Amino acid sequence: MSAFWHRLRSSSDWRFVAGSILLMLLLQLMGPEYFRFERDWVDDLQLWRLFTAHWIHVGWMHLLMNALGLIVCVSIASPNWSIQRWLLQCLSMALGISILFTLQNPELHWYVGFSGVLFGLYFLAAVDLYARDRLIALLMGGAIVGKVVLEQYTGFEVTSSELIGAPVIVDAHFYGLMLAIAIALAWRTYTMNHRPTKVAGRVDDARISKAKSDIRVLESSLELYKLDNFNYPSTEQGLQALVSKPSGDNAKNWRDGGYIKKLNKDPWGNDYQYQIPGSNGEFDVYSMGADAAVGGSDDAADIGNWNLDS
Repeated sequence: MSAFWHRLRSSSDWRFVAGSILLMLLLQLMGPEYFRFERDWVDDLQLWRLFTAHWIHVGWMHLLMNALGLIVCVSIASPNWSIQRWLLQCLSMALGISILFTLQNPELHWYVGFSGVLFGLYFLAAVDLYARDRLIALLMGGAIVGKVVLEQYTGFEVTSSELIGAPVIVDAHFYGLMLAIAIALAWRTYTMNHRPTKVAGRVDDARISKAKSDIRVLESSLELYKLDNFNYPSTEQGLQALVSKPSGDNAKNWRDGGYIKKLNKDPWGNDYQYQIPGSNGEFDVYSMGADAAVGGSDDAADIGNWNLDS
């Protein structure tokens, strides 16, 4: 349980998942009729419906399916997006889907469900994953594109309408995918136009190399610790257990002089992080990069013992 709470605190991905599911539950308890998309939102100026419609559902089974879909997406891709990026992408797709419904689907009187946004998130997560695991990214993105093509051109419906208790609005999936492609292109353009200068880039590269070197030393020291004591330090004992003997019975063979002389800060002046069990292996040792926050890109990206060769 402590590992679960630690992961929730340290991962913006899982904080967003928890917050989204909590919002879905809250809106469902309050009543879908107050939050669903309705065609007359323009006349009544009920602008909130453009957003809340995507976090409300026909029923509990519908909610459960989309909540599980979001959990699976993060479990597979681990995109490490900041909360701000999660919110920007989701709210942009929610607004875009609702506006496209208004303009392109005059027969649609109301709509609820997260699936349109979820399809977009799967595609965006696959785009980010491509740099780390091309095969999984291609399978993930291909599955989403393939499902949308089947729905649009063959009428084939993978999701059972009977299971959720309402017709599946497959156009939501199509709109979500198209908006995700637009967001991916916009993000690519933004990052290309905001690359650091060559001098700054060299400094960043040097810091990243130093962080990787430090993490390798910490990883080796933790393995020596386990060799002597038959276990790794707990999350609570932390990396300090490599410098000074921790209290308790799980370090009886702690060697005199410790395993490292002192704990260095990372190249950005922050503490190295340690978590066991790890999210990416038996244990995680990592720096949160220049922004001192989970996630990020370039010099702000997390550097851990799971991605030292990337």
